[in-house]
This record gives sequence, structure tokens and C-alpha cells, in this order.
Amino acid sequence: MKRDLIFILIALLLGILACSVSGDQSGVYRPVTDEFDMVEVNHVYNEYGGHVIDQLIFYNWDRLKKQLRVEAWVMMKNCRTKTKEDEEKFKKERDEYLEKIFRDPILKQKARENIEYKGVYIGGPSAPRIVHEENIFICKFSKNDVDRLIICRSMIETHSDYDRERRNRELFPESQRYGFTKKEDINFTVSHPTQSDRDRSE
Repeated sequence: MKRDLIFILIALLLGILACSVSGDQSGVYRPVTDEFDMVEVNHVYNEYGGHVIDQLIFYNWDRLKKQLRVEAWVMMKNCRTKTKEDEEKFKKERDEYLEKIFRDPILKQKARENIEYKGVYIGGPSAPRIVHEENIFICKFSKNDVDRLIICRSMIETHSDYDRERRNRELFPESQRYGFTKKEDINFTVSHPTQSDRDRSE
């Protein structure tokens, strides 16, 4: 209970801060708030090593299957920066790499087309931020015109040649996911049953 109260207070403080920054005087700004056991920053690459997407995946621990179950996910926006110098360096190193591993010019060209310059990952506005005092991670972003505040107990960053959110569907169908709380279903904050909550109830 004490930890849940702390989460709510943190959400309230962040909401007040957002309100003061935006200059909205109509009332306290309240983003839709959810809690999950873990957030994953997942960078996905294709079979040639070219970058495809950056995404945030939110999990809860499933005790029956002893696996992390995806509850929701969102694409990361404005999380990379581009410079002309970096692009030129990237293309030079890419072409040198392809020259070494491909003899067939057709395969070489296909690989080149699939390894595009996407910029350097910098985190961006939706990246998880740690709150050291409580050892939790907070993500803020808008999805479907709804401002959201997500609180997680842990965070990992991964690089994979497959979509880890889609792979999780092989263990847990999408119909089993909590998803993000809908704006119309919330008063202030909603806590999905994280693993710590379930442990306390047993």
C-alpha cells in the first residue's frame, strides 16, 4: 500500500509539473497512468543488420508460465539524431563491410538497400527515466491523442533481429493482454496487478 501511494504521488507531481509548463490554468493535468513490472527498450534489425524500429514493450510476470507477458507496446518517436558527417561515416563503413562479405553484386546491392542510415539512438522524450529515490522507471508519451505516464519496476534494453513483442504472442495471445488503460475508464490512476501486488495477495 505504501509503495502504491508513492506511485500515485509521483504521478500527481509529474502531472502538476506538466500543467505548469504548458500554462494550463483550467485544473490539474492528469495523464492516464499505468504500472507494469518491466519496460524493455527494444531495437529491431533486419537480416542484413539494418535498423528497422525502436519500441517500448511493457511486461508483467506470469507466475503460471514463469515468463514475462507483454501487456502493451508503443513505437518510440524522435529517439534518433542525424548528422551529415555521421551519415557519410555510416555509408562508408557499410560499403566496406559489404565488399568483404558479398561477391555477388546483386546480393550486395540488396543488402545495401536494406541497411539504411537511421541516425544515432539518443533515447528521446519517451525513453524510460529512472527515479533513483524509488528505484522505478517512468515513461511519458502520447498515444491515440492520450497523454500517458507509465511506471515500471525495472528496465532492460535489447537489440534483436526479430520483433520481441510479436514473438511473445506465441506464448500469450493478444487477447490476454491488459493493454493501456482507456482514458474513459479512469478517474486518476489504475494499477494493473504486477508481480509484487500478486505476491502480497497470496
